Amino acid sequence: QPLTRYRFRAAAITSAGTGVYTEYIYARTMESIPTGTPEIILIEKSSESILLQLIPPEDIEQINGVIISYTVKYKGIIIDTSEMTIIFFVNATGFLTPIEGNLTDLEEGVEYNIQARIST
Repeated sequence: QPLTRYRFRAAAITSAGTGVYTEYIYARTMESIPTGTPEIILIEKSSESILLQLIPPEDIEQINGVIISYTVKYKGIIIDTSEMTIIFFVNATGFLTPIEGNLTDLEEGVEYNIQARIST
């Protein structure tokens, strides 16, 4: 499993039997690509900006590591606008805490498609 701590010990096995076990050693597996997506909650909007709250997946096993950032992409749906990307970095001590992010320079009256992903 990603980002999991394991303990190991070894012993020699011969035709005479099993030898003495070593002391335990500990190792942690590497992080993996997140399989879950954050929830996006609209907190406040104006004609030119949106304040969002990004909430990590409820199932911690979908995170597969320590969240370091959220990447948010947004683009106008009806009126074609350039796709914008913004990255919100996470405080290392609060990586499971929801964060807020502000999308600015939006065009008034345009409906936007907003997507978010997490990075570990």
